[in-house]
Amino acid sequence: MIKYFKVLIDETSKPMGNNQEDYRTFNQTSETFKSVKEAKNWLKDKYQNVKKVKMLRDKKDKSSYQTGWIYCFKNKDWSHNSESWFQQDWVELREVKEKTVLI
Repeated sequence: MIKYFKVLIDETSKPMGNNQEDYRTFNQTSETFKSVKEAKNWLKDKYQNVKKVKMLRDKKDKSSYQTGWIYCFKNKDWSHNSESWFQQDWVELREVKEKTVLI
């Protein structure tokens, strides 16, 4: 059995300014790590001092539980001199256990 840890990131954004647009997903990525510590260090380096809020998932009984963090920040593509946008990255860390199955 192979065990590792996977960080899943859903990157969402919406334009800055006076508008009513909702956040839209523009990218989904994942990274794998040998340990939780390695994953946490990578996230700390990636997001540094960015504001984060709890990411919650609802249960059928209407209660909820935390599944990760939402990192919230302003962003801009400097290489294309684009307009700035608000970005929220929805981040989960999962333990993965894989077993090879012969077919």
